[in-house]
Amino acid sequence: MTYFLFIALSFILLAGCACCSFILKPDPLSLPRVEYTGTNLRIDGYYYEQYTASNGIEYMTVLFFYRNGILLEGETFPKGKLPEKEQNYLSEEWINVVRKHRDFWGVFHVTGNNMKFEKWYPSERPTTSIREGVIFNDTTFRITKVYRPDGSNLKSEDRIYLFKAFSPKPDSTNRFIP
Repeated sequence: MTYFLFIALSFILLAGCACCSFILKPDPLSLPRVEYTGTNLRIDGYYYEQYTASNGIEYMTVLFFYRNGILLEGETFPKGKLPEKEQNYLSEEWINVVRKHRDFWGVFHVTGNNMKFEKWYPSERPTTSIREGVIFNDTTFRITKVYRPDGSNLKSEDRIYLFKAFSPKPDSTNRFIP
């Protein structure tokens, strides 16, 4: 009797795990990865956004763009930590950590002076969002809207990203974007 109870519970547990993995499966990227051959954006460094949070602390978000169409987020952190973060970007240890986490990665497209990028964002089920905006010159762009790939949850944004030369950049090889 206990053997059958064990088998029944094992089956229920296995079925439950299968359902959980289906429910928690990450969204796929809706934008394909395409080679970036343009000159509208510099790719010999990173772009950063600075903003002041409600707690009065200045933060930065760093984005690396690559010729292969891949985007790597270099995290959001207090502005004073930039020298430390730049040292991290040079370390193999940091890139080995980010290669294990989907929410650092995405793809980008540039068409004329318009750009958009899609990346995963952390949640119980990693979701993707697309950010879209205008390129002013090869060192400055503004993101003006964010939305889900199906067009839902459209929100206005006003984020200015500025370029900073940085070399060598972390490698863009990852297991999430072919």
